[in-house]
Amino acid sequence: MQGINDILDNPSVRRNVMLALIIFLLITCSMVPTSGAGGHDEVTVAVDNEIVFFPQQQGPLFDINNRLLVPVRFIVDAFDSDYTYTRVDWNGEDKIVSLLLQKTELLLPEEVRNAARSDGRGVERLGYHVAEEIQIELTIGSYEATVNGVKKRFDTSPQIYNDRTMVPVRFVSEALGAEVGWDAERRQVDIYTHAVPAANPAVGPKVDSNNNERVSNRLVSNPYEGINWSTIEKHKAALHFHTDESDGFLSPAEALELYRQRGFSVLSITDHDNIGNPKPTWPWSYTPEGVLPIKGNELSYQHHITTYFTDYYGSGEGSVAESLFAIEARGGLSVFAHPGRYNGPENWDWYVPYYRQFDSLFGLEVYNMGDRFPTDRKLWDNLLEHFMPGRPIFGMANDDMHLQRTLGINWNTLLLQELSIAEARKSLEEGRFFFSYAPLGTAPAIEKVVIEDDYIEIIPEQGQVHWIANGEVIQEGNRLEYKHNPCIQNYVRASVVTGIGRTYTQPFGFIDELNSAPR
Repeated sequence: MQGINDILDNPSVRRNVMLALIIFLLITCSMVPTSGAGGHDEVTVAVDNEIVFFPQQQGPLFDINNRLLVPVRFIVDAFDSDYTYTRVDWNGEDKIVSLLLQKTELLLPEEVRNAARSDGRGVERLGYHVAEEIQIELTIGSYEATVNGVKKRFDTSPQIYNDRTMVPVRFVSEALGAEVGWDAERRQVDIYTHAVPAANPAVGPKVDSNNNERVSNRLVSNPYEGINWSTIEKHKAALHFHTDESDGFLSPAEALELYRQRGFSVLSITDHDNIGNPKPTWPWSYTPEGVLPIKGNELSYQHHITTYFTDYYGSGEGSVAESLFAIEARGGLSVFAHPGRYNGPENWDWYVPYYRQFDSLFGLEVYNMGDRFPTDRKLWDNLLEHFMPGRPIFGMANDDMHLQRTLGINWNTLLLQELSIAEARKSLEEGRFFFSYAPLGTAPAIEKVVIEDDYIEIIPEQGQVHWIANGEVIQEGNRLEYKHNPCIQNYVRASVVTGIGRTYTQPFGFIDELNSAPR
């Protein structure tokens, strides 16, 4: 039982271990056929379209009831949910695994935050309350479990296999509202924690007090202001990827060298704080020639957050707000990673108080590991509608590399005066960068952005320029004459599209001087 105790006593694993158990619970084996009970079989598990990778000889197996079981330890980062606090307890005497899940809502009164700053103690527990709670108890070898004190019976039982807790999970998936499917052709279990999001409504034109389409837009927020396009350096940046220091399959040196060979010159290893070494993979033991290293980490106990320029390592005890407060207090920057993994449109308002309170939360990952969560760009537009032009939120594309096959399919192009930490930080803080999605590794490049009093022009090497406002394409073509364009509300952003890739600008912000904006 030592292996179980190691897992459950490790505070760095506590939250996700619990969620780990959920997926085990989630993998409803009653839907999966088997070639032989009690052994390993070639089955793939995906949570919200993300493949779960298991180390050799430690993956899923079928029990004697032909139900798929999964080990707790190696599911840690494969499944997440809306539950912001979790705990797993192990009663070795009675062989009971207890799970506690709490869905909390953020309360961030300004006076609480000011008090945390003024008393010199650093991070304080910012306010939140429990909106929902689920307690689950499973007993090794038992066909019964309890959910919030109510007994539930299922058709198999948790097992101990090679000193690991193996859990079947259909009834838990139903308790948590997840959906589970079985693809017989691919032999894949598909677990969905959220419903399919709905599209944003179409953009409507602005009108004056007499219902006439009459506007006079003034550009007030331009992330590319003052750039000398003849001298600026364009540096390809990978700002979210993993090594075998957490759950990647390449060593730091191997990953860094492969990125260098693909033309990347700014790199940040963002290993998880809840797997392996909880501290950032820093300093690097090897830095390729011509590469700028950025200190990074991925906080993974609650909603995943990538951090930069800070030594904050994360905590399994705190909330999202506490983590963001700690990052900001230490001079770091942060980004919400792959938000589509956690929140659908019905929960998009969850992000608003965080962006309102924390200036260091500069961005949102809108492409991850290819394009796993297309609705993340709709979330981005939703937030831009809410905050622009006064508070830009910058989009990012990251390949979130764990396996080499995803290396280099997303990236950010930083616009730097020189290759330095100060310039890289300025680029991220001010949105002086583009970002790209390229399944084949090639995306259209933007040569420059031309800004005049009444138009913005994107000059790409190739490709068609699309202009997007409020989540809808409002115009195609290199030049957008914005001054009297009624489809522009408070922002517009551009994408350059080819048949094999896309490159995006950051948002431009506007006020309508005739209609008393900003809106």
